[in-house]
Amino acid sequence: MVTHNDVSLPPSATRRGFRNCFRYFCYCFFFYIFTVFVLLGIFTLVLNLLGKTPLDGDIPSIEIHRITVSNFNLSNPITAHWKINMTMQNNCSSFEFSKSTISIFHETKEEALWMMSLKKFDMRPKNSTFHFALDFWGSSADVDNTTLRSIGENITNNLGAVKFNVQFKADKPRTTKLKHSIEKLWFESKINMLIIGCDVLLRFGPVDKTHADMSKADSQECVLVTYDLF
Repeated sequence: MVTHNDVSLPPSATRRGFRNCFRYFCYCFFFYIFTVFVLLGIFTLVLNLLGKTPLDGDIPSIEIHRITVSNFNLSNPITAHWKINMTMQNNCSSFEFSKSTISIFHETKEEALWMMSLKKFDMRPKNSTFHFALDFWGSSADVDNTTLRSIGENITNNLGAVKFNVQFKADKPRTTKLKHSIEKLWFESKINMLIIGCDVLLRFGPVDKTHADMSKADSQECVLVTYDLF
């Protein structure tokens, strides 16, 4: 008669098996976490490569050709009649601007003296040019005495030359090949507060201090001031 005796592992072998299983579990867990982070990094990199930002050159170029101002009343508030001629060159495939404004600052750029809202527009196809011919009356907000004095002194003592800064500010949706797939599912990515500014020099006449002009020789190409990408 054959009998079978129960065979049990010694306690040391049981502990070793438990430790091996625990090590294997930890290895699999950390490997999984590492793989997830790597894939997320690759996914983010692909999105950044396909969705261009302003630093990739995917921004418009603006040039101001001429600005004239008449009926300039240096009081508080300052009132004036502005005419601005400028062009915008499209450097990307297509884009759309919304909530865009043209603001005029004194050289200190602390607070806009005048502001004009523009209608929503888009530029298509690539390398197209958009022409602006703005004609508007403007009344500034409250202006501090320092700004009033600075403008007045420049008109009187600086051969009538006063420096202003003209800024184009707008919301610009981000250009991306994944706009209708991944971006639509995950997030609405846009470049908010795209600001392009130009320093211009307006010359008031020696007799008529209410009229100023920027000659064609003073044509200014604007530069990117700031943007907020989210």
